[in-house]
Amino acid sequence: MVMIRRSAPVLAAATVLWWGTPQAVSQEPEPPRYEAECWTEIEGSSASAHCHNPFPAIDRVRLHIECERWWDIDVDGPPADVHPADEVTLTDRCWKEIRAVWVSHQPLPGSAASSPVPSGPPVSFASSLAPSASSSLPAPDSRPRGQANG
Repeated sequence: MVMIRRSAPVLAAATVLWWGTPQAVSQEPEPPRYEAECWTEIEGSSASAHCHNPFPAIDRVRLHIECERWWDIDVDGPPADVHPADEVTLTDRCWKEIRAVWVSHQPLPGSAASSPVPSGPPVSFASSLAPSASSSLPAPDSRPRGQANG
């Protein structure tokens, strides 16, 4: 009984330290919210990339092809903008075989992904709720509160 009383504070401290110590949490980084979904196809010496953008930001995509032969020049295609809810198809080729194909992504400057604050004029709700001259609503009472009718 005496041993339990003496070790109780030590056990309590060890429990607090054990549960209070932050544990390493392995979280995969969330992908950027502007990258269009792209898939690639290789047919002989030609490659295609089909991209669909489900996000509200414009994504600038480029098709890159690494050719198999040492004398065959690798391809870095021109950029194409994929607007929200839009699709693009990029195609290019090598002279002979293809070693690798990939698509690079870049947010378009001024689109939703690159600016944290929405662009455009500020919205004023007061002007849209105020009664107009042609409104059928009665004019607000201009008397100070607490005065009786009369």
